[in-house]
Order: sequence, then C-alpha cells, then structure tokens
Amino acid sequence: MQFGLLGAGFQQFGNEDKLKSNPLEHLFEVYVQVNKAAAEDENIKKLAQDFFRKLEARDEQILSMWQHFRDFSIEEYVRIYKRLGVHFDEYSGESFYQEKSQEVLKMLDARGLLQKT
Repeated sequence: MQFGLLGAGFQQFGNEDKLKSNPLEHLFEVYVQVNKAAAEDENIKKLAQDFFRKLEARDEQILSMWQHFRDFSIEEYVRIYKRLGVHFDEYSGESFYQEKSQEVLKMLDARGLLQKT
C-alpha cells in the first residue's frame, strides 16, 4: 500500500523538476503529504489501492513510474553506501521476487497443493 500511496501522491502532488534535483527528499515530501490527505479523504486511499493494483498488473505507465523512483532511490543508496565504504553486487527488494513467486505458485498449483478460500 505504501507504494500505492506514493504513486498516487506523486500523480497529485509531485513535481518532476524537484524529483530530479533532490529525489529522495521530494519523494519523502510527497509521501508525507499524501498520507495526511489519505487520513482525511477516503478517495485518496482508493486512488492508492488502484495505483498498486495497476502496478501488480504490470501496467506499463505505472511500472515505468515505479522504475523511475526505484532508480533514483538506488542511486542515492549507492552514494550513501560508498561514503560508508560498503558495496553490494546487487540491489534488489521484494519486487525482485514477484516473478519468482509466480513460478512457485504455478508449481504448487500443478501439484494440487493450492486451495482457494
């Protein structure tokens, strides 16, 4: 839901120039602003849920926005980790496992181990 809030929030409150000049600070500002708005407006929560649903459905426009935010975030992580003398060979989060989890679900389904409730 957090990324749904951020995505929907950026669509309403985001600014591409601010994002380019200071990505993580601007994303944080948008996230705080959209959370305040969602606390007062159920429609914002619905927009966030819709955004996240589209992301999971791999909507090209939404996926592109997510990738854009992810790239900015990783660039900042690399910069910070470099200052700390830390290096990672790969940067991946839970989204890395989405396709892999689908493979596992297919295997479990083929073996008759899944049950709808």
